[in-house]
Amino acid sequence: MQEEGEAVRKSEYELLQECSDKDYLRRTILPLLHPALKIVDIERPKDPISFIALYCLKNISRVKIPQPPEGFFDKKENEDGDVHIKVGD
Repeated sequence: MQEEGEAVRKSEYELLQECSDKDYLRRTILPLLHPALKIVDIERPKDPISFIALYCLKNISRVKIPQPPEGFFDKKENEDGDVHIKVGD
């Protein structure tokens, strides 16, 4: 158990999961999608959906999405044999 004065430190993944929808999209989608949409607006490609998809695949490194910490999705079986996934602590 942790003492009262000790704060529970959350991973970047947990903080991202807890943020508002607006902040989640701002951190994960917009850094990649916004430049793609600007290029589509300027170049007007014949197939804009495929263009955006390819742009996102080629430039995925622009966004760093944190991975869940080890053990975050541990599976546990109860007495009935049902599998339950433990999410966080």
